[in-house]
Amino acid sequence: MKIDKKRPRTTLYDFANYIDVDKDGYVGVQDLRTCLVNIKSNQFFKNNGQALKTSQFNTAHNFFPKNLAKNIPTTKVVEVCKEIRHAMMEQKLAFITLFKMCDPQGAGMVSLGDMIFGIQSIAEIAAPLLEKLFDVMDENKIGMVDFEKFNKILRVEAPSQIPRAEDLVEDSFHWQENVCKLITDWVKKNKLTPIEAFRSFDQDFDGLISKSDMAISIQKYLKVRPEEILNSRMDRLFRILSFYKTEQIQPSDFERLVNDVSPYVNAATA
Repeated sequence: MKIDKKRPRTTLYDFANYIDVDKDGYVGVQDLRTCLVNIKSNQFFKNNGQALKTSQFNTAHNFFPKNLAKNIPTTKVVEVCKEIRHAMMEQKLAFITLFKMCDPQGAGMVSLGDMIFGIQSIAEIAAPLLEKLFDVMDENKIGMVDFEKFNKILRVEAPSQIPRAEDLVEDSFHWQENVCKLITDWVKKNKLTPIEAFRSFDQDFDGLISKSDMAISIQKYLKVRPEEILNSRMDRLFRILSFYKTEQIQPSDFERLVNDVSPYVNAATA
């Protein structure tokens, strides 16, 4: 890998911030997929990347979709899905096959442009209608759709099966931030050292905190209700706590949380 040493660090930080599409402070797989799949879009270069300077989640500055379907009722999605399923049946296409046709890069995520191109190759459906369909699939408004959401929405047969905005989990880190605060408050209240607290959370005593350990512990010690502990929320919690972004939390991760130390202070000067 070639490292560009000629550019000032501030410029490189700006580039990293642009790639961090969800603006959570990390460049993750989802960020890279979004950028790579949409790299040919002029919006990535327009006004020196102005579209990427703010978060692409739940914001009016989204550069995708293009709001062509703003006034199309959600109920129209049902008719569009039926038309697509009819075309799939005639051409003997499975849902996963159509998804792959909409994902030419094989990234596992579909962008609006690729979905329109893929679906219009099997059915004559207007772009605004497909944008409305994409908008419904893209529940988190990140401009990308995975197979799970693609498959779920294409199978709807009634308006009641389409998720309403108020039914979706808020796409923020409020829950995770609250859990982190509850953990630190619990440690201080019980006058525990970071390693003692870590061992309490390590339910199976294997030296690491898994998501199962964490789920049991926050119910047991923090009184978090079971119905609040969603897989998506746990994924994000571990994304915050695990320095190496793994499925397990190490003692050093837990110590940084309890002592409120940024994991990047030493890394930045290394």
